Amino acid sequence: MKLLITLIIFSLTTLMSNAQYTSIFGINSTKWDAPSCNMGFTNLIQQEVGMNITVDGIDYKKVGTIHSSGISYELNGISANGYIRENTNSGKVWFNGTVETFPSFDTLEYLVMDLSLNVNDTFLIHENMGQIFTSIIDSVYYMSGIKHVQTNYTHWSSAEPLTFIEGVGTNYGFAYMHDSYNTCRCLISFNKDLNEVYSNGNCLPLAGENSVPEPEPEVSVFPNPASTHITIQSKPGDQYEIYSIDGQRILLGTLKTSSMQVNLNKLIPNVYFVQVNSKIFKLIKTE
Repeated sequence: MKLLITLIIFSLTTLMSNAQYTSIFGINSTKWDAPSCNMGFTNLIQQEVGMNITVDGIDYKKVGTIHSSGISYELNGISANGYIRENTNSGKVWFNGTVETFPSFDTLEYLVMDLSLNVNDTFLIHENMGQIFTSIIDSVYYMSGIKHVQTNYTHWSSAEPLTFIEGVGTNYGFAYMHDSYNTCRCLISFNKDLNEVYSNGNCLPLAGENSVPEPEPEVSVFPNPASTHITIQSKPGDQYEIYSIDGQRILLGTLKTSSMQVNLNKLIPNVYFVQVNSKIFKLIKTE
């Protein structure tokens, strides 16, 4: 009897140790839709997993952006293209792509998802320009049998906390640590083998839309990069705000004239965001 119990316990332990999370990759295809927002423009971008590639002895799958003329795998610091790999035993996913550093771009790999974490564990959120943020896992739950690990990290442009989703990735997509130009941090839909396995109706633009709102040419911020000051041009009475990369508002003011200089001497060299009405400008503050 003791031998039987021992064998049962051993078998259960072996099964648990060999348990795997659902892969983020489909058998034949893996595609997703997400918005891309920058400087008042919003577009729907579609990306998919392509061929395998080996970088520094590590095997990845390429991530490219779908265009009318084909798929672009270019790594240029503006697109969310890169290389992705996973470990289904630990539920970890890594993304390797371009990250903006000062004053150029580097290709770096970041851990972007970890399903093995528990409540109160920490997860490092890496941003560009040397900024590092630490998040805390505040909940672990299942929906329709799918594991979700939710952090307390919320990107300044998003109302939803970063969440790791088994078989999908994250609700911010895979390139959220690299795609600093995109102020829309959300995933519209995720498809594997032509089946939609995730959708978020709160992530705009809705799937199928490809809208480009009319620009506001009368609004401008220059020079960029800037060291001592910037000039904001807009209508007198318009409000301007300057935010740090982690979403903290640093400056708030109102334009007294149609062209007004704003002093930057109190800001350290870094990346900031200038918002004038509904337009957001990325600003690089130099020495």
